[in-house]
Amino acid sequence: MDDSEFEGYANFDDLMMMDKEANTKFTRQNYENIKFMLVRGDYKLLDKEYEKTRIIGTGAFGKIWIAYSKIFDINFVLKETNFYNEEYQINAYNEPIILKYLSYYGRCNKYILCYYDSITMYHQDNNEGIVLLATEYINGKTISKYNIDNLKELNRVYIELWKGLKIMHDMGIVHMDIHSENIMITETGEIKFIDFGKACAGNSKIGGDLEVTICENGYDSDLNNLKNVCIFLTENFTKHTLLVDPYIQNIKKIYKSSTNVLNFLQIS
Repeated sequence: MDDSEFEGYANFDDLMMMDKEANTKFTRQNYENIKFMLVRGDYKLLDKEYEKTRIIGTGAFGKIWIAYSKIFDINFVLKETNFYNEEYQINAYNEPIILKYLSYYGRCNKYILCYYDSITMYHQDNNEGIVLLATEYINGKTISKYNIDNLKELNRVYIELWKGLKIMHDMGIVHMDIHSENIMITETGEIKFIDFGKACAGNSKIGGDLEVTICENGYDSDLNNLKNVCIFLTENFTKHTLLVDPYIQNIKKIYKSSTNVLNFLQIS
């Protein structure tokens, strides 16, 4: 193997968690002309052969692709986050760590977008960089596009939303960006919270253990934002203001152990 393959990379022999062969596969594949230093990653999927098939999202952060892994024969979502300043860098760093934790380090969570793999690269000449985050591809639609046509289904969706949020909060994670475009419903009716780009730890213990940003006042923000999602769903269904009375008792039974949720459900 010719050392010229690695021209433009800094401290290549000291890179963590990967060997030269893995680096070669990765840099040849998609980023061979970018002079970045690879410094962190799991390398279970993204160092294998894959192709990006189509863009499904763009923004100041970067791009989101649907990609296909030829080795594993699966579709997955690839989020490319470019960071140019401290805020973007912190968010880009937090997201894969938090998602990996919420995915039980490989076993996945019914209510939360499943983490597959991630790689972080820093530019060798400045503080800019790229985070590549691979997650599950969800067959479904955002909840903003989900048409509910009966009261039983509306009640079921309510309960599933609160279950998902309760699991997240019980694990000490705050989403910080809950709205109808960041919750998906699968073809089989499962609720999935997505886009953890602004997520953080809800307490100092989890923040310290994961080494991510702490936002101890974030729980109330998530509760209020999910309330707005429920209002949105109900107003779409009923075409008038939120009618909570038929549903409150059922939800209380499920969440009677959760003080935060019970306090929230005292809707006047």
